Amino acid sequence: MSNEIEVIGQPMSELAMSRPPEVVLAEAQKAAAALKEVISKKSKPVIMNGEQYLEYEDWQTVGHFYGLKVRTGDAVPVEINGIHGAKAQAWVVDLHTGREIGGAEAYCLRDERNWETKPWFQLASMAQTRAGSKSLRNVLAWVVVLAGYKPTPAEEMAGMFPAKPTIPQVRPQSVKPEDGAGSSSESARPPTQQASDAPAQSAAEFARQKAEEMPDDPYVDGLIAKHTLPAPGKSGVNRPGILTIETKDGRSLDMKYWGKNRPSGIGELGNSYCRVFYATKDGQRGTEYWITKLDWIPEPVTYQEDSPEK
Repeated sequence: MSNEIEVIGQPMSELAMSRPPEVVLAEAQKAAAALKEVISKKSKPVIMNGEQYLEYEDWQTVGHFYGLKVRTGDAVPVEINGIHGAKAQAWVVDLHTGREIGGAEAYCLRDERNWETKPWFQLASMAQTRAGSKSLRNVLAWVVVLAGYKPTPAEEMAGMFPAKPTIPQVRPQSVKPEDGAGSSSESARPPTQQASDAPAQSAAEFARQKAEEMPDDPYVDGLIAKHTLPAPGKSGVNRPGILTIETKDGRSLDMKYWGKNRPSGIGELGNSYCRVFYATKDGQRGTEYWITKLDWIPEPVTYQEDSPEK
């Protein structure tokens, strides 16, 4: 039997370019330059092993240049070789035609260092985020590389590099009032009563440490329903500011920050819907949520599941 491949029917026609290459490259270079301008203003770019990676919102920015949006499907539980986790799919939609022009699926499993103890909703959210960024990467990686960035989404790199050493946090046993602030009974208050008045330096160190570990920190998307400014506590120790976030899944979370780390843009017209990256810290009165990064994002757009006929 011959091993040669028999060609049946008419041979394939030659590929043809739809537009001149110089026009396509000129547009891509313009998009790459605009992307670099946006990324250069990020307060906390994702740098791993000396290389810069783009986060999901950065990929969405490139998508907007070309009129592309991502439609993300539901995350579903999976088990692979005995490892549990979440799987999600996403599709790139051309807003001009309504057609799906690309897609991807992604996972978030408990054998990853940063996700082995996280609750299900966080695994599901990360699987959806990875699927969204990966689907855009499959369509737009060539533009991102042209801008000088690595083509792999930052969310897929989580856990690829070792974590930075943990800085031990030491809570003082008592706080002395200064210049007569507070009474003697307040200064002698036992440590368990001071949990909500955590010393600013210790909490700030904790928030800074967690911020340096980005992009592994979980996040929530939602509306800022209330903003409580930092203020002095009864013992003379400053209390943190609090953003009350109404999340997409119907929860209300109080996210804390210290005055020097106040997220920029709070109170500006049009800045209400955001993505808040956070770290958790268990205190005397339960779990506390500390803001490590806040990005302003547009309110989510719901796409119809039934796409136009292709």
